[in-house]
Amino acid sequence: MKYLTSIIVIAILLVAAIYLTGHKDWLGGSTQQIKNPTSVQPVSPTSLNPTPVSQPTPSPAPSSQTEASVSLAADLSYIAKNFNALAKDFDTDTPFFIQGIWVQPNNTFYVEYKNKKATLGQILVTKANGKFTGTGYFSPAESGWVLQAGQGDLMQANAVLYGKNEQGKWLRKN
Repeated sequence: MKYLTSIIVIAILLVAAIYLTGHKDWLGGSTQQIKNPTSVQPVSPTSLNPTPVSQPTPSPAPSSQTEASVSLAADLSYIAKNFNALAKDFDTDTPFFIQGIWVQPNNTFYVEYKNKKATLGQILVTKANGKFTGTGYFSPAESGWVLQAGQGDLMQANAVLYGKNEQGKWLRKN
């Protein structure tokens, strides 16, 4: 009886922790589907020649507020709208479902997504001189993420996670 009570308490705490951290997608919540208005040509996932994509908006450091700043929200929206082009050198299993975008102060964005096969991955997107470039592909491993193609460092501990709410606003999730 003591073990059953302990298991029930742990299960309740686990469900509460998941709910309070905002990871509703773990419980079957919604994810955002990124639609591609143009077709993506098949490209080898091991290609090391990323294609830059232009975008003029400057990127600020992540805000400690709940809602992303206007310019950061513009960067996040641009990445989300152009994710197929940014990821094409690493993954061609569209459509992509963005789970969240991790932001670091040095103009790097780790886009966590699932593809049409429900495979989880991260594409490292960097911004330099107003241009966004997909530079690396990471896959999940037992102890975190592993670089599979391209180039890039692992995400730093100070990265800030953003996701869209039901109203389409980018909100901090951690």
